[in-house]
Amino acid sequence: MVAYSPVKISLLTAIIVIILTKLPGWVKLIRRKGLKQIIIQKVSRFLLRFKYFKKQFQQKNDATKEELLKVMLAHREDPITALPASGIDTKTLFERLSKWAERDVEFQKGGRISGAIYHGGKNLQVIAAKAMKSFIISNPLHPEIFPAVRQMESEIVQITINLFNGGPNACGILTQGGTESLLLAMLAYREWGREQGITEPEILAPVSVHAAVDKAAHYFGMELVHVKLGPDFKVDINAVRKKISRNTVVIIGSAPCYAYGVIDNLEELGKLAIKHKKNFHIDGCLGGFLHPFMKDAGYNIPLCDFSVPGVTSISCDPHKYGYTPKGVSCLMFANQELRKYSYFVSPTWTGGIYATPTLSGSRTGCISVGAWTTLLSMGRASYIECAKSIMDAATYIKREIVKVPHIELMGDPLMSVVAFQSKTVNVWAIVSAMSRIGGWGLNAIQNPPGAHLCVTYANAPQAEKFIEDLRKAVEEVLKSPDVNAYHTCQLYGMVTSFPDKKIVGDIMSNYVDCLFTA
Repeated sequence: MVAYSPVKISLLTAIIVIILTKLPGWVKLIRRKGLKQIIIQKVSRFLLRFKYFKKQFQQKNDATKEELLKVMLAHREDPITALPASGIDTKTLFERLSKWAERDVEFQKGGRISGAIYHGGKNLQVIAAKAMKSFIISNPLHPEIFPAVRQMESEIVQITINLFNGGPNACGILTQGGTESLLLAMLAYREWGREQGITEPEILAPVSVHAAVDKAAHYFGMELVHVKLGPDFKVDINAVRKKISRNTVVIIGSAPCYAYGVIDNLEELGKLAIKHKKNFHIDGCLGGFLHPFMKDAGYNIPLCDFSVPGVTSISCDPHKYGYTPKGVSCLMFANQELRKYSYFVSPTWTGGIYATPTLSGSRTGCISVGAWTTLLSMGRASYIECAKSIMDAATYIKREIVKVPHIELMGDPLMSVVAFQSKTVNVWAIVSAMSRIGGWGLNAIQNPPGAHLCVTYANAPQAEKFIEDLRKAVEEVLKSPDVNAYHTCQLYGMVTSFPDKKIVGDIMSNYVDCLFTA
């Protein structure tokens, strides 16, 4: 029998203890990021210690910032950076505002923008603006002073719940956008998990889930466990099954996902949620106000509401296909017990008992007034008409896009977002070419590289022109394949040349810096 010295035994014991202590953290890190990305990050951090690689990074960073500043400040004029000693007369101010408004209309590219402007009808804007004007100083934080706003917000929530077949116990809150709805949903599930004794809560979601879920995990100290997609660009159900753990507090499915416009298999996700006693959130922020009207518009899609067994919450944005002013989203829960987890209450504050349903305290109520007026002035018939127009256009594009040489459809989009890729032509170059040829503002997507058009009521009449210009764009890129000639390629190529995504994030923080450069 080999005899070990006390020093060797102590050293071996210490090594074993360290490994056992660190092992859970390593396993969790690998599960979240993947071994490949961890190795890439470690190697990148090591290389950046050397002067040569650090210089390369700095050059990329400076070039990106310079390019972004050029874009952001291209239309800046006479910046005002200090409060004037005396007020500027309103005639001068409104002349400037009128000039800017007219100029900004040009950037809307005549109805050739992907998403962003969902209706565009002047009459609808006039109706909303007139309603909002009467409540310009309202603040929902004070319902005792602005009871009409409280009533209108509660009615918006209830209307949305009814559209999504919420049962008698369904309830909701009004937020300022899809991101806030997703943040509060994840906060609710973190708090729910704490009551179950879960101290390291995990969100289980497709890699295609909206980035607001990443933001929620970052803000609230949760682990976002990404699940791979299948060849159909829907979340891989078997992969979801394998990644469910004791720490899972919510499973998420998209209806549809932003990038590809496909709807995840919600019924299968619901079955898994029920089986494992987990919460199940449907992110319907993008397509939410199309879902309820699709059948009447002549289109069948999978169930995307509370009739799906297992659903505990749904997010939906009236400010997209509900055509309301921006700043309105609805987060719905299956019951009040879950909704309470999203609230914040401070019963001991010296300023009095403080309770809010959302992240903001004070906020404008006039946006909600505009939303309420829009919903009621439109009515169900108008929403069905708009949904039909949008889906007719999206269906045409989906059918014709596969006939364009070198272009492939990504997945099987059943709603308004149509995504495409190319195995032979740089698709980001096509995005730039589409802008130059037809004034199109498409969305570039990545992992894998692609692009999409989010069809809206505003751009639906341009469906045939879209296909026509796409053919021209492909031909142009084939004739001039130098990617450096295309702005989108330059930008995406610059930031994606680094395999370490943390470095890409550091570079793209320049974009946010530029937003506040006066």
